[in-house]
Amino acid sequence: MRGDSHFLRRYCGVTDRPDYGNRPNDEDYKWGVNDMKEASNHLTDDQRKMLTLYLGDCWHEISGLVLDFHCSCGAKMMFASEAMDHQLKNRTFITESDMMALYRAIWKARKWEDFCEYAYEHYEARWKRYDGKLFAWIICLSGEGYEERCGMVADWLESR
Repeated sequence: MRGDSHFLRRYCGVTDRPDYGNRPNDEDYKWGVNDMKEASNHLTDDQRKMLTLYLGDCWHEISGLVLDFHCSCGAKMMFASEAMDHQLKNRTFITESDMMALYRAIWKARKWEDFCEYAYEHYEARWKRYDGKLFAWIICLSGEGYEERCGMVADWLESR
């Protein structure tokens, strides 16, 4: 299991003994919150659509004329208010459940290692500030940053 312990030390920051120190005392640090203040990775509608389709869900796009609206999923609506409500079913990719759905899809596609390597190489400046623990940063143990991580998945998919 020597390889596993090397992997855990390198990517997760896990050592043989617990680490009770080493974190700055800065109140704003809070396990990676500062990197979110600097993040400017806001998702575009095209990226949200790509992520939605990657999950195998429908991206609801409405077309049609008055009293005859159609969605790309096949739903038909009569009123504009119904069409707007229907379009609100699109995922926002700003929640933990959206992020975890993407991670599960990556896992099921057997691409998790590729994704983690991408995060390791392209987002190093951000996760290094998170005490150097890549996986703790990826899964947002701080409770913040879900949109940025979903954006990272979009960037990874676009780079493939």
